Amino acid sequence: MKTESRRALGALGVGALLVACVLVLAETTSGQTWALPTVRGLWRELRERAVPQELALDLLATAARVLTGVAVAVPCGGALGLALAAQRRTWRYAEPVTEFVRAVPPALLYPMCLLAFGYGEGARIATIALGNSALVLVHVARSLATAPTARGEAATIAGLSRWQRARSVEFYELLPGLLSGTRFALAGGLVVSVVTEMLVGARHGLGARAQMALIEYRPEALWLVVALAGALGSALVLAVGVLERRWTPWVWEAEHARDRAVPSDRSA
Repeated sequence: MKTESRRALGALGVGALLVACVLVLAETTSGQTWALPTVRGLWRELRERAVPQELALDLLATAARVLTGVAVAVPCGGALGLALAAQRRTWRYAEPVTEFVRAVPPALLYPMCLLAFGYGEGARIATIALGNSALVLVHVARSLATAPTARGEAATIAGLSRWQRARSVEFYELLPGLLSGTRFALAGGLVVSVVTEMLVGARHGLGARAQMALIEYRPEALWLVVALAGALGSALVLAVGVLERRWTPWVWEAEHARDRAVPSDRSA
């Protein structure tokens, strides 16, 4: 079985085990706490109260905010990372600053975005973009800074122009970092989107749905939102993982080679 298949099955197994534990705990403590849903309560929520059209609209609204914000963060962060890592000495000086910026929680940027863009969608999308641009920047810059210098030296000896060198050498050196940064940005963007929807009421979105369920004391509805958010995040990350396997096969081959070498080293 392939390594990624084993990892996927392991993640699914752990997730199923956690869900089973929560449901069993909820059934055994029924009536003592409202934070844990019961199987009967979840089924009743799905059958009587949950409206598929409204849930789909909330899911699409959150997904649209995440994708729009990340679509701004990826080119901005990628361009800055490429500029900073063009000279490795420049990146050595700039890395501590970018790490400081990356460590700032994106939710803290939301009040400033509200002041700058008003109480609307612009503030939410700007928060997602600003909060994840530094993340993409760090991934791209590190991918370029740690790339072997032999390829660049070979391109110089071959007499390639600046554009030819960027297209045939630097693009493939930054692509793994760009894709991994996009994967982390999508996961972080989902968190920021849900939090901003809860802080300042949005008409639609998973955060708005969770806030309404909290006000109405409906734990089953909250857990439905949790399940939808997990499904959305998993789908986004899985989509980028497919692109990583397709566009950077040398990275996956190197990882699989290391995984195959581990048993042989131990047996030796």
